[in-house]
Amino acid sequence: MTATTNMFVLGATEATGVQWGTIIVTAITFLVLLALLKKFAWGPLKEVMDQRERDINKDIDDAEQAKLNAQKLEAQNKQTLKENTRRGS
Repeated sequence: MTATTNMFVLGATEATGVQWGTIIVTAITFLVLLALLKKFAWGPLKEVMDQRERDINKDIDDAEQAKLNAQKLEAQNKQTLKENTRRGS
């Protein structure tokens, strides 16, 4: 294990200069990978997140509408109860 560590340290200390070929190939590979991820991962993922946001907003609107309907029915029930109480008295 020490020999392997020494090889890495020695390899890092050698002055071989900048390896432009490796840098260019790495940059091109990174850009290709980035383009592929954008096309096949980010686009579909963003669409799923947007659809989920639309569904959640619709559910919130439906809940608010249901709450308003419940309040309206509650007011009608109270009014009906008052009328029935007056008639019964």
